[in-house]
Amino acid sequence: YFSLRLPINSTHERLWYNDFAGLDTIAHRRFVEVTPNIFWSRWGKKNGLNSLNYSMNMSRPSLADLMPVDDTSNALSHSINNPDLKSTLTHYFGMGFRFANDSTRHFLNINTNASITQNAIGMRTLYDPTTGAYTYMQDNINGNWTWSLNTNYEQPLDSAKHFTLEQRASANYTHSVDFATAYEQHVPFQHVSF
Repeated sequence: YFSLRLPINSTHERLWYNDFAGLDTIAHRRFVEVTPNIFWSRWGKKNGLNSLNYSMNMSRPSLADLMPVDDTSNALSHSINNPDLKSTLTHYFGMGFRFANDSTRHFLNINTNASITQNAIGMRTLYDPTTGAYTYMQDNINGNWTWSLNTNYEQPLDSAKHFTLEQRASANYTHSVDFATAYEQHVPFQHVSF
């Protein structure tokens, strides 16, 4: 069995933006999104059920976040918009295997999934120790991904197959990166993984 879906979404956005500090504009944005979804599976008496799948999700920063605005209304909290923010893409991968022996009542399931995020949006923070002020700006960052593994095994405990032993195991890993706070004036933002 094979399935391929290619949803296409066309969007036109229009925003009147006025920060009452000098920026008064009407912004337009038009884009087309394609978010593929692929699934494949095969069943065989010897190999059991095998399956593969892939999908993608896209999210875009809002038009308001892309406006070139420098908010200095709070002397201790300075916010800067980033017009260069990119769309965030998340790729999902999955693979499954199932073996079933009806005569012996032995069943084995193995499933693994992973995701990779490109251009995630994090918050850069700069602290000025001389004034106690913080400066914030959103920016893209890469290196976020997850992985999981799940297994399930069943077998009868007696010849009459009245009792069954089931064993389950799972493992998960998350790799997350974000921006660290810079603590000196005029020092470029840096990022750190944890």
